[in-house]
Amino acid sequence: MTELRRIKDHVDLRLSDVFLREESPSPFTISESAHTEIVRSDIEIGAIDEFIADLMGRFKSGDAGEIDQAFTVPFHQLLPVSRREAADKRMWAWLGMVKYPQFVAMRFAPASSGLRSEERFNGGSVRQAFSRLWWAAELTRDDDGSYEFTEDFLSLPGFQDINEAVQGRAFCQYRPALKAFIDVLGKEKEKVIRQAAREWSYLLTTLVLEGMDEAHLKESFQEIVANGDI
Repeated sequence: MTELRRIKDHVDLRLSDVFLREESPSPFTISESAHTEIVRSDIEIGAIDEFIADLMGRFKSGDAGEIDQAFTVPFHQLLPVSRREAADKRMWAWLGMVKYPQFVAMRFAPASSGLRSEERFNGGSVRQAFSRLWWAAELTRDDDGSYEFTEDFLSLPGFQDINEAVQGRAFCQYRPALKAFIDVLGKEKEKVIRQAAREWSYLLTTLVLEGMDEAHLKESFQEIVANGDI
């Protein structure tokens, strides 16, 4: 398979407990012609294959933070899809279930039940192994193509918590708001990050987001942390 593909809409994406328990799960068995379709034929999947293989050779299960930092920017560069294409859950499911399930299993340890979360293989933008990091880079990349802000974001001790807290929320699409949120909440505990994201999302119903600059946005987030019961 040399093209970027998606799993067709009629295919059931549910995974068995055996698949979710395995340390190195075999690719989800489907027919390429009957069950998948091309998203982009100009994506160099071979380069992604080599990149993933290199990471799996360099890291081991448990190196979660190190894997995310080494993975995010190069992967975003290797997968230059549009935001519309990146909104396709079944494209990410193809990457997680068919192409690179062993990488997903290495990155995410099983829960106490012995099973990995199915969402890491076929979930949405917040939790799916590849989608969550592609969007983290997409939303933090500078207009000039620089990933400086992305690298700062990835280096935060609470990166995974804050990324999951803001993914999918309306304000994360507005760069000054996302930057202000990360600057103010980036080193807070998970409970504080998630509660602040929820509370500020409620406030958006009474605010014109694009009318606020970064300084005012920071003040707003600081007030939530200072005054809220979080």
